[in-house]
Amino acid sequence: MKAYAQSIGADYIFEHNPDFLKEYYDISVGEMDHFFSALKPIFYKEYDEKYDTIMFADMDIIPSNHMYDGQYDVFDELGNAEVGIVPELWENHTIHEGWAKKLDAWTETCERMGAQFPKYKGHAMSLNSGVVLYSKRMRQRAIEEKWMDLLSYDSMCCELDTYFVTDQPYIQYMLYKNNADIKFLDQTWNGHLCSELLHDGLKYIVKHLDYRPPATKFNHMRTHGIELISTLDYHKIANSREMQWPQEFRSGRYLTKNLK
Repeated sequence: MKAYAQSIGADYIFEHNPDFLKEYYDISVGEMDHFFSALKPIFYKEYDEKYDTIMFADMDIIPSNHMYDGQYDVFDELGNAEVGIVPELWENHTIHEGWAKKLDAWTETCERMGAQFPKYKGHAMSLNSGVVLYSKRMRQRAIEEKWMDLLSYDSMCCELDTYFVTDQPYIQYMLYKNNADIKFLDQTWNGHLCSELLHDGLKYIVKHLDYRPPATKFNHMRTHGIELISTLDYHKIANSREMQWPQEFRSGRYLTKNLK
């Protein structure tokens, strides 16, 4: 990502789970605190003096090989909107009944608190916080209008599922509750490759779910045990389809060979 930032003339700032809640708001939601370091680009006032637009990206976002010549500038995607983010359209295609009930319960809770969600395939359209563009106008609104309402949100949602007390659901709630002007970025800016560790009753298996559209720009590598894969193979996987993946990854043996 640093090389991509340099190719479009943007500053690159790396931080690993800064303790944002404690340091700047002196609040805590317990063991989930580290997820909310993703709020720093919104509420960190010092950034307002330097940057008009900020892109937040998870550590597992890998730009594709064709992204380093400066041709695709993600900041051009925002236009006049306040925030740019990719909807999780793939999630609504694969949602299972148990999770659908939890998602609907969370949506109803947030709507009672004033948020209004657009719907997709019968459920709230989820937004993925792995790649987000924040305009200065949105960041200033969030601070001036006191969008940070995490403790009341936590008290309402903590009983539903621990997932809902993480950055992604909270950011969605906050944006929709405060009527942010949202630009839905196309799927190429956050193409998901998910690898799930499952047990079929006899043995562990790894199931790969590749939701990336053609010409994906940013690959979101949501894979179990990625620390077991070399950096070279990691980038090869991000820039290829299943038939070209290293056999250890494709078969799942990189992860299952040490499990019983």
